[in-house]
Amino acid sequence: MDDKKPRACEGCRALKVRCEPDGSECRRCVKAGRRCVVTTPSRKRQKKTDSRVSELERKIDALTASLQARRRRKMVKKKRGRRGEDEDVEEEEGYDEEEEEEDEDEDEVDVVDRGLLSMQLACQLLERYTGMMMPHLPAVVIQSGPEAASTLRTTKPTLFLALLTAASTQHPSLQGRLQGILMRALAHKIMVAGEKRLELVQALQVSVIWYWPPERMEELKFYQLDGGDDDGGGG
Repeated sequence: MDDKKPRACEGCRALKVRCEPDGSECRRCVKAGRRCVVTTPSRKRQKKTDSRVSELERKIDALTASLQARRRRKMVKKKRGRRGEDEDVEEEEGYDEEEEEEDEDEDEVDVVDRGLLSMQLACQLLERYTGMMMPHLPAVVIQSGPEAASTLRTTKPTLFLALLTAASTQHPSLQGRLQGILMRALAHKIMVAGEKRLELVQALQVSVIWYWPPERMEELKFYQLDGGDDDGGGG
């Protein structure tokens, strides 16, 4: 005996009501005096969707494996310090040495340690943010002062970098470098590493609200400009 629940007729499906079969027709259709039609569901669309999902899953697995393999090679390179063998691997895999060296700095968001600016200048930029920028758009509120800046640098380095980037408009060359480091860091932490932290949300808010268009318009990041306009930001 087949205990499978019968499929609802087209009339009841259209009205989104319970279908009550009574022989060859349902009670609602009989009462309404309309023809009761029950169609057989097609499995073609479901099978096509399943195949596309499987294909996407295979691609994701391949990309994940590639990223993990690349990380392992970079870790081996750092630990052993061997250049000859690693260069052979890079040539075979088609890696660019300059690109790899740039990727190694993706987690290094402490621009003070990297020598891009002094802690004194960093404090001045944060004072500019708290005194001139934050009162107008207090989406991300921080305390002012050298001690607060030092604490922020230690506990929330990505947000620290985002604030420095937003407040460094008077130093165009520095802001350009900070912007590049910030974008790579956010992309790596969110898209590659899959990190989910309030600090990253705050850093994104700051970078979107206080987005300043570049001198060369071909470098304009429209996704940030749109977000800034919605919030009434610097874009």
